[in-house]
Amino acid sequence: RRGLRRSKRHSMRNSIHVFNAFLPHPSSAAGPDVFTCLDCVKASCIPELRPPWPRRQELPRTSIRVPCADDAVLAVSHAWQYQAHPDPSGGEAPLITKLIESATSALRPKGATLVFYDQLSLYQRPIRAGQRDRTSEEEVSFADALAAMPFFYLLADAVLHISHQEDSIVPGEGDMASVTLLELNDAILVQVCHEVHVAGFRHRHLDRPDQPDQPDEPDLRKLAYFDRIVSVGGMDVCTIDDVSFAKKDLKRQSLLPEDVEVVVQRAPYGKRNRVPPDERGWVYLERFCSMVKVAMVDESEIDRVVFSNSQEVITQIQKGGAKLREAAKEGEESIGRVLETFLSEMEEKHFGGNSMDKICTTGGLGGDLEADDVLSDREVVTSIMRKLVADLPSHWAARVEQQRQRQLVLAVNRGDLAATRSLLLENADPNVQDS
Repeated sequence: RRGLRRSKRHSMRNSIHVFNAFLPHPSSAAGPDVFTCLDCVKASCIPELRPPWPRRQELPRTSIRVPCADDAVLAVSHAWQYQAHPDPSGGEAPLITKLIESATSALRPKGATLVFYDQLSLYQRPIRAGQRDRTSEEEVSFADALAAMPFFYLLADAVLHISHQEDSIVPGEGDMASVTLLELNDAILVQVCHEVHVAGFRHRHLDRPDQPDQPDEPDLRKLAYFDRIVSVGGMDVCTIDDVSFAKKDLKRQSLLPEDVEVVVQRAPYGKRNRVPPDERGWVYLERFCSMVKVAMVDESEIDRVVFSNSQEVITQIQKGGAKLREAAKEGEESIGRVLETFLSEMEEKHFGGNSMDKICTTGGLGGDLEADDVLSDREVVTSIMRKLVADLPSHWAARVEQQRQRQLVLAVNRGDLAATRSLLLENADPNVQDS
């Protein structure tokens, strides 16, 4: 009789698993058609990737899966080391792999473990010859993904916070090279602080296929993405106006573009970002999302929703979550006041970030930029966080219930009787099927 009861329980859990395999994961509610604007990567595929990790455009589609209710969705929060790539040397990879293993062990999902990592999950701009730029549809997709990001981090089953600052330089970084003015004439230039950088090319053909797992060997005769223009025809340049002036002067001298030397400094992945992760606005926004999640889940579940290679980061998030949890006990107005303090703290962070994409689309990241560029980026992050802050006070109870229901599904799936009993005592509803 006892064996029969065990068999029935096993059969029931398998039936629930089959049913949940057809239900969407809660993170699908982060935004309209969220899984068309971002991808989740199978955790089992990540150890197979070789540095530098590819863009979403080059990632094999067999590595992608749309998550269902039985899957565990992990979102990675990290700081980009360079404008064009978060981790070209692969220093973050073992940290990410280890945290994925820890989170999977803690959650024990019935389905697969799936990972959001921006380089792999969002459409990126080209960084070398042979890579196509984003299409207009992909530009819209990228913008939609940014708007959905805070809610996606909130609805992911766990967030992996990587605290890592790379010290070594990538091969070729800082090398000097000589090209011609003819090459420069085809380049799209951007102003990055007191430097002029190559952001792309107008007419250069895609003359070779992508090799996403290996960087191209630099062609010393050709201008490359992210090169810094040092001089044109012997004239030092610091601004795009300097480049224009040099071109006009050389034209007056009747010099042919193919005979004019342009000296450049190589930066294979753009400018390095030396700002510590703790001081970056984008990183703070992602940590804030985890603070909110920690405040909403049952205290016994906190260790299953936030992971990091840094105990200091864990402590920061837990303290922020405790502050929000206490405010929630006092009501909506108290929550609103405390949320505003986090918004004020975020506005003091550094916004001279890392991505050439943001140089081209939001007014500027990429090293220590001018004030106007920094403000443009600040406005983007502030707008995203303000939307989250505006949403939370009036929807706090509903989002707490949403988190509780999800924790119940995960507890049942991993056969955790103690957690299931605790969540039921906290009024989690066992009859809700779309958690």
